[in-house]
Amino acid sequence: MRDTATEPMRPSTRLVSPPEPALRVDGLAVTLTRGGRHVPLVRDASFELARGELVALVGESGSGKSVTARAVMGLIQRQRGIDVSGSVRLHGAELVGQPARRVRSLRGRELAMIFQEPMSSLDPVFTIEDQMREAVRRRERLGRKEERDRLVELLTTVGIADPRRCLRQYPHQLSGGMCQRVMIAMALASRPEVLIADEPTTALDLTIQAQILGLLERLRRETGVAILLITHDMGVAAQVADRVAVMYAGRVVETGTPDRMFAAPLHPYTEGLLSCIPAMTGARERLLPALKGSVPDPSNLPTGCAFHPRCAWADDACRDTDPPLAPVDGRPVACWHAADRLHDRSQPTEETS
Repeated sequence: MRDTATEPMRPSTRLVSPPEPALRVDGLAVTLTRGGRHVPLVRDASFELARGELVALVGESGSGKSVTARAVMGLIQRQRGIDVSGSVRLHGAELVGQPARRVRSLRGRELAMIFQEPMSSLDPVFTIEDQMREAVRRRERLGRKEERDRLVELLTTVGIADPRRCLRQYPHQLSGGMCQRVMIAMALASRPEVLIADEPTTALDLTIQAQILGLLERLRRETGVAILLITHDMGVAAQVADRVAVMYAGRVVETGTPDRMFAAPLHPYTEGLLSCIPAMTGARERLLPALKGSVPDPSNLPTGCAFHPRCAWADDACRDTDPPLAPVDGRPVACWHAADRLHDRSQPTEETS
């Protein structure tokens, strides 16, 4: 008989599948049909969020960030002339193409969103308490005292110093930062697995912006909620994101961690966005760089790569064919010249050789 107690333990050869992402978006497309024409608002957007992860979706205005968020939330699928295709999976469960009742049952519960402009997102004729009660009741039914205690707890969680007084007030009696905190509390009321924050610091001063970003960071660390932060501010993305997805003309063109992407961007659009950030040190005599041109109209996209009219690297291949989102140096990039740019950076210069 073998003495198994004295035998060394052998590592298991069983393959363990990686955990399913909290949210996986794959090949998402949103098309508007108008006057017989098909206008691509979002084209092949792909990214994912793990539990407790914060991913920043960045890009200029008009890149398709907010439309992507609303498509993920299921808010535009039933609008006339809008077609949504591709895949949006919440913990492995497909949302695209599902009955509206099914998506509504998840929205505000497993999947929540903080919208831009909190002052216009809150109803001016109802108190904060009335509006927050509706959010809480999507998850649970409580007695009146327990429900009020839950509202106080939520407002305390988001840093409101006098929550009972806040509940009695109307939106116009609160500052922009207070309204944004209320919106975050309402989004958290149902204990969602995934939270989409669409430009949550818009129209707030720098001090309040820092407080809101710090709040989101603390909430995802303490609750494990996955956060998709939509912003046009690369500095914000560098400060709080675990990963950054850069979006241009309706599609994600590069994804990576902030330290790698900001140190060595592989897509020329990412490089252009980073070059527009003012330097904090050194001489400041030169003008701030700016990306020439603008994001193309979705109804009149250029052939091939949508960025090629603004790109110094563009050649015939760029003008003829849109590059796929393919891995280069371990991160997805949609650029025909990404590998060449990486190779050029790895070559020693005359000074270092």
